[in-house]
Amino acid sequence: MIAEKTWYNHHQRLRELVAKGADAEEIANYKKHWWRWVRSGVELREHERF
Repeated sequence: MIAEKTWYNHHQRLRELVAKGADAEEIANYKKHWWRWVRSGVELREHERF
């Protein structure tokens, strides 16, 4: 299970990227690395993925 604070921080970072004008590639790259980090220490149930 992913902690609420982890989700919050993830969404905040996405908002920051959008606000600074990040392109789709930069956002996708952030998400890819974030998921790699999350999966390295957390087991997700199927319904928890987005």
